[in-house]
Amino acid sequence: MLKVKKEWVSNIPMTIKYARLSHQSVEKSDSTEQKLGEADLNLAKKLCKAGSSHRKFMRQIHVLALVEAPWKFFKEYATYKIGTTENSSSMMHTLTDRELTEDDFSWERKTLAREKMLDNANNILRKYKNAPEKDKYVLWEELNDIIGGSYKYERIIDVSYEQLANMYFQRKVRPHKMREWHQFAQWIETLPYFELIEISAKGDE
Repeated sequence: MLKVKKEWVSNIPMTIKYARLSHQSVEKSDSTEQKLGEADLNLAKKLCKAGSSHRKFMRQIHVLALVEAPWKFFKEYATYKIGTTENSSSMMHTLTDRELTEDDFSWERKTLAREKMLDNANNILRKYKNAPEKDKYVLWEELNDIIGGSYKYERIIDVSYEQLANMYFQRKVRPHKMREWHQFAQWIETLPYFELIEISAKGDE
């Protein structure tokens, strides 16, 4: 399960307004700092249809989002590392703070194998708490090895509309089997002026 807990979108009206600089037509803009005008929106759609070299303004629209998702999702998200920034909760610093529960994992359903993994992880955690310092690293390493890709993380991501269009094309237009990518795509669809992302993604087909 993937959840976007908070989001902040910046720069939409001004980046599109000043996309007019190349044709010295800024005076034709009908946007304010807070609101995108109809003429500028139509221009933005036209630029998105024209391709990535024409929609440079999409690289200047930034989204900051607090995302909770399993580790397996963030491993694939790292494919888009160029031009993105993120901070995350740390397994290294917090994994041994307490015993684990089902709430720490993104499970579609509870199975015997998953219950056994959780029991094994907590057995190792109890050993870790009572182990001498010289033995703790081996137990910590073993714990990391058995936790698996469903362990939940929180990350604050910084990504542009252009990158989101690329993700939407690769993970939604060309469907991906991981459910978290579908949930991420559904979140993208809720962003302001999503049609700019959609037009860009379809233009890349």
